[in-house]
Amino acid sequence: MYMAIASVNAASATAPSFAQISQSSQSAAGALAAQMSAAANQKLRDERVALAQKMNPQQTNYNLPAELDPVIYFENGGSFDTTSNILTMADGKQFDTTTGLPNHDPNTIIRMANGAYLETKNNILTMSDGAQMDTITGLKITV
Repeated sequence: MYMAIASVNAASATAPSFAQISQSSQSAAGALAAQMSAAANQKLRDERVALAQKMNPQQTNYNLPAELDPVIYFENGGSFDTTSNILTMADGKQFDTTTGLPNHDPNTIIRMANGAYLETKNNILTMSDGAQMDTITGLKITV
């Protein structure tokens, strides 16, 4: 009987050791699973960053576009003012390149009550109906 008690005492002494081994195995398995999960997440993040960089490459050696000269002169005597977008023809006529309409210097225009106006630079009278007349010769201008 003494032997039976001794073997029960020995078994009860080894039980905590087995429990500790079992618990340590579970902790190690949990730590391994956490490490594997972190490694998989890091790999996925790295792949996504690489894909984003591939889809949106950064430009290198970017040079600003050269600006136009303030005035460009043409062979026929005309010029183009790039700051105010005014095209001056060789005969002196000016056009607004944004709208395509003739450009009139407001300082050279006399406006009349009926809607007509006189352009004193070229001596052209424009009637309210759009008809134009040369004020020096009195001739009607047709385009």
